[in-house]
Amino acid sequence: MKPFFIFFAMLCCSSLELKAQSSIDSVKTTISNMFSAMKNSDSQALLACFTDSAILQTIARDKNGETVIKSEKLNSFATVIGSMPRDMADER
Repeated sequence: MKPFFIFFAMLCCSSLELKAQSSIDSVKTTISNMFSAMKNSDSQALLACFTDSAILQTIARDKNGETVIKSEKLNSFATVIGSMPRDMADER
């Protein structure tokens, strides 16, 4: 019974590790697809990398040194990227 328990425990642990790796790989693939879409000025491929409820925000300082948060709609961002010449938005 003890060897079976050890085998079962190892099987459970290895399956958890495989799930974590596939999640990491899927995130890396999505990020890679996003940068590829930006580089190719492909607004449709860029939109496919985000959920419908995505929020794009920029944190910066204004002229007075105050911290401001600017929000932008995903479609507006995709339109800007799509109108750029190819390779202009190459984010390395």
